[in-house]
Amino acid sequence: LLDFVEVHGEHSGKKLAKLVYGVLTRLRILEKISVIVSDNASSNDMMMEELELLFAKDGISFPAAERRGRCLPHIVHLA
Repeated sequence: LLDFVEVHGEHSGKKLAKLVYGVLTRLRILEKISVIVSDNASSNDMMMEELELLFAKDGISFPAAERRGRCLPHIVHLA
């Protein structure tokens, strides 16, 4: 856990990506992130895709499909 950020309004993937990217930038750890773990909400899929684009703008490879970790308790609960 790196930060708590209040999300006002819609929880879209694009908005979540901007907030997460802002935290990672502020903490100066963009190049140190290997995996982001989240639940299975579809907005998190879009967040990862948006993060891939934001990282690319800074010249950092961040392949969303490889960097997404699914929260095991959520997976077990849904099974």
